[in-house]
Amino acid sequence: ISTHYPYFIPDSFKVQHPEIKNNTDMAVAYFDSALRTFFSEAYHSPSFRNTIFVLVADHTPPHEDHPGYNRNAYLGSRIPIVFYTPDSSLHGEYDSVFQQIDIIPTIADYLGIKENLTTFGQSIWDTSHTRLAFMKRENYYQAISENHLIQYSNHLDAAFAIYNIPQDSLLRKNTVSNAKTFPVYLNRLKAIIQLHHNAIY
Repeated sequence: ISTHYPYFIPDSFKVQHPEIKNNTDMAVAYFDSALRTFFSEAYHSPSFRNTIFVLVADHTPPHEDHPGYNRNAYLGSRIPIVFYTPDSSLHGEYDSVFQQIDIIPTIADYLGIKENLTTFGQSIWDTSHTRLAFMKRENYYQAISENHLIQYSNHLDAAFAIYNIPQDSLLRKNTVSNAKTFPVYLNRLKAIIQLHHNAIY
């Protein structure tokens, strides 16, 4: 199931919901309906109560009412990630930096798996490092922390933008020219790029 463009929604579902006027909202409504059907059937599976369900998006979608939102390098990266266990052992909300590559180490941590994992991610319960999200966008990379977003060109080996997230989530004020030192996690970003490009698995 997907809410991704080009929004293939069954005509039978559209007919049932004439009040929904745009494609994005229709896709979300269909996604909700599909999830309801999935969990209704999964509930009767013998493995249901021993399963961790993870619901995750890849990026923020475009929306007719908010054009350009998904193209913002920060706002377009904000997605929900939901962990669900039928026994409710996972509950509450977490509003810090978290990304898709953190899912596997988080599940391993939850299950008590102690073996070393080859992953760039970080368990949600791991507080040994500053929480960061790394990603590649078009022809550059970026790293996001609670307070900053840095954009880095691997070709130029230089950061070309830095934004203060709490004060400037729309990324209107690039402060790179005023920054005397970049946050230390820029080195972590460069190390991950190097490892990803050169490591042998």
